Amino acid sequence: MSLASNPSAIAQVSIGSATYSYLSLVGHGFWAAASQDQTGDTSGGWGSAISADLNSWHMKDDGSYQGTVYTLPDRGWNTNRTSTIWLANLGTVDFQARVHQYDLHFNPYYGPGPVTGIQLVWQYVDSLLLSDYRGVPTTG
Repeated sequence: MSLASNPSAIAQVSIGSATYSYLSLVGHGFWAAASQDQTGDTSGGWGSAISADLNSWHMKDDGSYQGTVYTLPDRGWNTNRTSTIWLANLGTVDFQARVHQYDLHFNPYYGPGPVTGIQLVWQYVDSLLLSDYRGVPTTG
C-alpha cells in the first residue's frame, strides 16, 4: 500500500486486510536510571530485551491501556575499578541474572499539537533471580 492512501501518514503497514497508519507520536514515558529492584541494584539497562505479556493487555473504560512487560537487564554495571585511560574498565561486579516484571499504564494522546506530559507509566512489580539447575545463582 502506498502512502497516497493517507498522505498525512508518516508510515503505513498492511497486515492481512487491515492497514495501520503511523500519524504521530501518541505518548512517551521514562524509567529513572537510579530506580532499584528488590536486591537494591539499579533496574534499568534493558536495551531490546523486553517482552509484553500479550494476555495481560487490555483497554480500560477511559481508553487507556494496561498490561505487563518483562525485561532482562544488562549484566550489571562496570564501575568496580576504572583506569584513567578513556573507557578502560578493569573490573566488573558479580551480578546475578534476573528478569524484571513491570505493570505499564498507557494513556495515548490524540489531541492537536505535540505530545506533552507523560502517557506511559511504569511500575516495578518483582524480579525473578535466575539460578542454575543446582540452585546456584547465575553470575556474569
